[in-house]
Amino acid sequence: MKDLISTTILNATNIEHIGKNYYVYNHPANIRITVNAHNFRVITADKLDK
Repeated sequence: MKDLISTTILNATNIEHIGKNYYVYNHPANIRITVNAHNFRVITADKLDK
């Protein structure tokens, strides 16, 4: 799991800071990872709609 999240973040196509979270997008893999902006913990990993 750690390798999958690391790869997704390193290959991110877009990162947004909205409110108290970062949203890390990897559009080629159709993945969005939500990260807490204060402690940098991964909150969710979601599959994006095509």
